[in-house]
Formats: sequence, structure tokens, C-alpha cells
Amino acid sequence: MNESKDGYVLNEFNCPYYEVAKDNKEICAMELEMMGKLLGSSIKRSEWMLTGSAGCQFKTSKKTK
Repeated sequence: MNESKDGYVLNEFNCPYYEVAKDNKEICAMELEMMGKLLGSSIKRSEWMLTGSAGCQFKTSKKTK
């Protein structure tokens, strides 16, 4: 995890859901929702393995809760 002025950048290079997610992208949405709840902040995916990126990258704001 790297800190930026607005929040944090999380990189995920090894997806445990990749084979399932190819046919069921909903699992990626559930992961994003879970991360947001655990971190207590909004989180957005800026890179996605399913679209050809080397991994998934997530950007989150500083904790608000």
C-alpha cells in the first residue's frame, strides 16, 4: 500500500478469483464493496486484471469513519 496526498493506492497482483471472475464479474464488485467496508472509506478500482492490466489497483480516500 502506498500513501498519496488524497489517500492510498493498493496493488493486487495475484487474484484468487481470476478464473471465476472471467465468467462472473460480480465477484469483483463484491471484493470492492468488502474493501470499502473494511477500510471505512470509498474505494475505486483504477486498474483491472480482467481488462488486461498486470493486476488490480485500488485507490481509496483517507479514512473517514
